[in-house]
Amino acid sequence: MHCLFGQLLGAISGGDQAVLFFLDDLQWADPTSLELIASLIKGDSLDFSNVSPACDRGGQRTGRAEKCNVLFVGSYRNNEVDDEQPFKKVLSQIQADDSIEATSISISGFNIDTLNEMISDSLCLPRRRTRQLSEIVMQKTDGLVLHVIEFLGRLTTDNLLTHNFVRGWEYDSDLIDVCPITESVAELFTAKLRRLSEEVMLGLQICSCFGSQVERRVIDFVKDYDGESSVDINAAIDAAVSEGLVERTGQIFLFAHDMIQQAAFDSVKEDDLAPLLRKLAASLIKNSSAVKQTESILFIAVDLINRIGSEAIKSAKERLLYARLNSRAGKKALSAPDFASAVMYAESGISFLDGDHWESQYGLSLSLYETSVAAHYSMPDGDKDMLNERINAVFDRAKCFSDKFNAHFIRIKVLSMSECPQDAINESLLILQHLGEPFDPSEIDVEIVERELKKHRDRFSGENKRHFLSSTPMSDLNKRRAMQIMHSLSTNYHRLKTLVGAYVACRMIDLSINFGHCDESVIGVSTFASYLVTFLRDVDEAYSWGRLALDFLAKSPDANSMIPAVYTALHCNVQLWKEPLQSTIDPLLRGYRLAYCSGDIINAVWNSFFYIRAMIFSGEAIDVTIKEVEGFASIFAPHKQLVFTQSILTPVYNMLRHLKGFDEQPLFPLSKVISSEVLLHDAFEAKLYSIAHSLLQLLIIETFILRDMENARRYLDIYRDNFSGGRIIFTKPWNVFFEGLVAFHYKSKTSDKFWEDRGRKAVSKLEEWCHLSKWNIENKLLLLKAESYRTEKETEKATECYEASIRSAREHRFIHEEAIACELAGYFFEDQGDKVKSRDMFQQAHNTYTKWGAVSKANSIPLNQGVAEGGDVDDDEDTNKC
Repeated sequence: MHCLFGQLLGAISGGDQAVLFFLDDLQWADPTSLELIASLIKGDSLDFSNVSPACDRGGQRTGRAEKCNVLFVGSYRNNEVDDEQPFKKVLSQIQADDSIEATSISISGFNIDTLNEMISDSLCLPRRRTRQLSEIVMQKTDGLVLHVIEFLGRLTTDNLLTHNFVRGWEYDSDLIDVCPITESVAELFTAKLRRLSEEVMLGLQICSCFGSQVERRVIDFVKDYDGESSVDINAAIDAAVSEGLVERTGQIFLFAHDMIQQAAFDSVKEDDLAPLLRKLAASLIKNSSAVKQTESILFIAVDLINRIGSEAIKSAKERLLYARLNSRAGKKALSAPDFASAVMYAESGISFLDGDHWESQYGLSLSLYETSVAAHYSMPDGDKDMLNERINAVFDRAKCFSDKFNAHFIRIKVLSMSECPQDAINESLLILQHLGEPFDPSEIDVEIVERELKKHRDRFSGENKRHFLSSTPMSDLNKRRAMQIMHSLSTNYHRLKTLVGAYVACRMIDLSINFGHCDESVIGVSTFASYLVTFLRDVDEAYSWGRLALDFLAKSPDANSMIPAVYTALHCNVQLWKEPLQSTIDPLLRGYRLAYCSGDIINAVWNSFFYIRAMIFSGEAIDVTIKEVEGFASIFAPHKQLVFTQSILTPVYNMLRHLKGFDEQPLFPLSKVISSEVLLHDAFEAKLYSIAHSLLQLLIIETFILRDMENARRYLDIYRDNFSGGRIIFTKPWNVFFEGLVAFHYKSKTSDKFWEDRGRKAVSKLEEWCHLSKWNIENKLLLLKAESYRTEKETEKATECYEASIRSAREHRFIHEEAIACELAGYFFEDQGDKVKSRDMFQQAHNTYTKWGAVSKANSIPLNQGVAEGGDVDDDEDTNKC
């Protein structure tokens, strides 16, 4: 190896080619590397066979080249080298070798005067004006040149040192004083620790036990940690501040860099660490309790305790105290929410429990296990095996059903996140029996649901419903728990698209009437409002109930916990019938964020789904929607929400990529492309009708826009066969809109009365709904009327409606439907032989599709039909009819 390196160096340094060989940080070189370096420097490995031999100073042949064009330059940190290190020995050998011309250059840092002179000259400011800045830089860098340059560069990058053409260079010394130092500078200050006195070092070690920063009051609480033998921590901090190791900001002491804090902590001997932490924890708990501040320093105390570890604590009294503190910290973290910390505190607390803790420490054990269950469920990458283990432990050891309820509730949530919600439904029904609210879903039929919905609607018609949520709060714990279970049950029945969900909503209204209201009452009102639309088609009363729920939320201090479920029900099914569809986007996004942050993964999933759906049907930019879809898929991946990603997000992703003209690719975290057709088949096979319903909506829209009319017709027939009969009506305006478009397309091709009837029914429905929401419905109704007039050869009326539909879509910001209207108008004018108008409409369609982001669709628009260069109409040119 030495010979090979020597040959390489000899080859590139021969003749007139000079080489500078630089070796940095030699203090870290291993013995093998040092041996090679020494061999090269001495010339033992250099091969200059093509050059005449040289003579040494005494005239003797040395075997070295007559002209050696290699200059070796090495650098090392003398403060990190002692006489016993291998590098020091090699350096001594080289310096003692008379045949080697070795020069040592010691580079020291600036002193304060030279540093100030340099900064003054560089900034073109008087030295008196740069003195304060120089002192801060000196403290931050110890005057080392490279560190000074690096730190000054950091100040200009962070705009802490700025130039004004009028006033010159300006800076704020207070802001610069708290500017953190970089790692390279931190390494220098870490070395300073070894030069500190024993008392100062111990003071810094104590501070390091609290992390990178510590409050003054915490230092005051632990200052007598070791009785009379306690070190003066405040004096140690003052000394560290003067050395630049610690900075003081108000009532907080901060290590100048994390590396310094870590070095101080690592310097504590292993055998001394646990006793030191125990003394600090005991002093902190004792002194903070005396002034009733334990709660404010709870996390600090528990973090100290958990660094000790349960194995080091033998005292039963101490272990019990530490378990209780961890339990309090876990609950506090859970409510923050900080699920990772809650898991850590709960599991640490469990580790401090005795072997017979379920008998001797039952209440504490149940509390810690419940916190662990809730935190593991909500944490993105929570340990699901540990979650199930903790749930089963509660089931096995809890004394009564009431103590098991919270674990059952989390288990229902876990089951609800699976592919099929039936297991969650079965568990919910079982829990309702224990709570005294049983019912048999097999006995629920259309007549029962209709009767219950009408009963509550009529009882609280008009302003009467205002009294509903003004009743006394629900005090019966079992009824409140039943309301929680019913909310989950209603959501899972909705996924199956069955009418039992509507019955459950009515039961929630019943419980609220008879036992008072609770948070879930507001959710029940929202769900009830949703079913008034989907079952009774009573939009006015549904909207009134929805406003009641929103008004209650506005007054509730616990609104954030209810918003995700309320927004899912209202902005998905109710508000869109009265308010602009675009107005539902931000609330649904807010619902998602609140749900996700609080660990409510189920409602986070549903809000994100309806948010994406609202974006699509509102005509939001395709590129933006694709990024949102990819973002949600990535966010929910750690939660193992593959069903959501595969069955709900993937079809959206597929459709949008098709419209963009992109090749298909799997949506992370999926490993393969799955077609929407396959997903539709799987959804029906698994009886996941909610997913099937969503898939069909997307497929009908995609195939119609891409003019794949046969498949649009096929999907429309599947939709009508499955969602227009015995189940609850889940029709939305866009379903009817695209059904009408497909119907009039086939009416124009076949003159079949069947298609005419379907088209007329679609027009009739939109006419009825347009009175509810002109904003959302008008452009759709006008376009269906235009298509109807087109099939009836009523040219003038068709022209008026096409133009009005385009105008309405543009005014109401439905850009995708504006593009559709322009395209269909282009085909209409083409049929009429008006090739100028046809081309104009096609050009508008192309531009609008492009603006929406449907590039592939835009490029398929026939822009050059029938118009020659210069704009003249070529009557003989064939037209491209759809």
